[in-house]
Amino acid sequence: MLNISFDFDEVTHKVTNVIVKDTEGKTVKPKTKKSDVVNSSQPYLIVLENKLVLNDLLLEKLNATAGDRISINYYTVNNETTFPLIGKSEAFADKESGNKLTKSNTVAYRGKARTILLEYGEEFTIEEFKEGIFKLITVKQCELVTEEKELEDLSNPDELDIEIENILNSDVEDDLPF
Repeated sequence: MLNISFDFDEVTHKVTNVIVKDTEGKTVKPKTKKSDVVNSSQPYLIVLENKLVLNDLLLEKLNATAGDRISINYYTVNNETTFPLIGKSEAFADKESGNKLTKSNTVAYRGKARTILLEYGEEFTIEEFKEGIFKLITVKQCELVTEEKELEDLSNPDELDIEIENILNSDVEDDLPF
């Protein structure tokens, strides 16, 4: 029998602080799946308990191989907006900073650095910022941008006017959309 405890945020619907204990009271670490990251069709990074998992497409964009150092820095625009950047350490001018990329496409990432990155999200895709440096974009932000674009498409006044005109000029009542 296992004893499982966790915290649930009713607003965001996120489960955190999962603790699993076996029958002897020893803590068991739940296994995490990285198959979603590896099989993604776009460059992708996910923050796990003590590491970052990067997929092959992201490593290809970064031009990184096992043994290279990967850094995450933060860029501030007009003292207002700050966002995370990722790149090889040499792209940030300090070859010794960052953590080494393993053969399994992970980078050790713990402590305060991990906590700060989690404020921006847990799952990221990228957008080119400068040569060799990429902006980390929260996957949820990508979804919101897509939804906004769909709403913009619906709110094109010229197209709506044409549709309304066609409906009003229609002689057949069966063609009305309501």
